[in-house]
Amino acid sequence: MKTHTKLWRILNPQQRKRALIIFFLTFIGMLMEVLGVGLVIPALAIISENDFVSKHQELTPLFNLLGNPTRENLIISGMVLLAVVYFIKALFLSFLAWKQAGFSFGIQAELSQQLFAGYMRKPYSFHLERNSSKLIHNIIIEITNITNALQQGLLVITEILVLFGLLMLLVTVEPVGTLLIITSLSLTGFLIYMITRNRILRWGEARQIHE
Repeated sequence: MKTHTKLWRILNPQQRKRALIIFFLTFIGMLMEVLGVGLVIPALAIISENDFVSKHQELTPLFNLLGNPTRENLIISGMVLLAVVYFIKALFLSFLAWKQAGFSFGIQAELSQQLFAGYMRKPYSFHLERNSSKLIHNIIIEITNITNALQQGLLVITEILVLFGLLMLLVTVEPVGTLLIITSLSLTGFLIYMITRNRILRWGEARQIHE
């Protein structure tokens, strides 16, 4: 969380606006993911249940609006709808991945230019006291690492939103089993984080020294 806060502080107001747009698009992507998974359940029910219409009287107004289709027509229509939704979802997620990559690498280019311009404006004594390889390292390697952290942050946000949407769907369908899964996965994730946290910190510091 501290890392993501520092990244947010690095961004200028215009970059933050673009980040909020990316977040909004990511939220729409989450909704489409949940819709895609949610449609699988009624699709399987239509295929597996011979008397689907009679078992779900609450859907009678919808069936009447559709002209009381036969089971075969209902299955075909459901499969076509499922295919269309998944096609649209694939297109949108491809667009989202393109926008996220463009945002991340745009940030990388802008930060590199800002840092380079800042070094060039420094007095001559500043460069005499510092190894130029360290400055080049900061411009190339560290900015790249910031970009990678930003990309991973976007990925984490995307996965968390999708996970949240799917959990809400699963809680509606099977609350007890879902709560048990959430508890076990949360405890496992926390344990892995506690075990690897210090090692990752040491490896990060060692990477900076060796590079």
